[in-house]
Amino acid sequence: MIGPLRESIGVTVDTSSVGPFLESKTGAIRAALARKMDFTEARLKGIIVGDKLSGQLLNRRTGRLSNSVRPTETIVTNSEITGGVVAGGTGAPYARPLEYGSNEHPIPLEAVNAKVLHFVMNGKEVFFKRVMHPGNRAYAFMRGTLGEESANIQAGFQETAAEAART
Repeated sequence: MIGPLRESIGVTVDTSSVGPFLESKTGAIRAALARKMDFTEARLKGIIVGDKLSGQLLNRRTGRLSNSVRPTETIVTNSEITGGVVAGGTGAPYARPLEYGSNEHPIPLEAVNAKVLHFVMNGKEVFFKRVMHPGNRAYAFMRGTLGEESANIQAGFQETAAEAART
């Protein structure tokens, strides 16, 4: 069985490029960049939930998709600081099709106490053995946010590294 699908966006900062002249500052720079990563993850989450999933791209219905958006753990190694934002999982398994789009596909509904499914659509009773989802376009609520914010993110990390190097 395949587990729940989760979508993520990530940011990786290559700290090995700071150069030998900053070796004595590497620890302070790395710590400052890790704090900046935590801030950036929270900021991206805020934009995704507060803007993209609150009417800009998608309208909030149940709040499950918005509630599934969360920052990942910031991971610091000698050469990288990695973090990101994920969405989806068991609470909102539709995150992936909303992010990337989907083709027409059957919806896994089954009649419980009957041989067919029964709905009222447009005031008429209808019966189906199975239901097809018509598919949807890609909303790119996460990838789009990262693309729109990438220049600001890069500038913020550069500024943070330079400031930490000066102290």
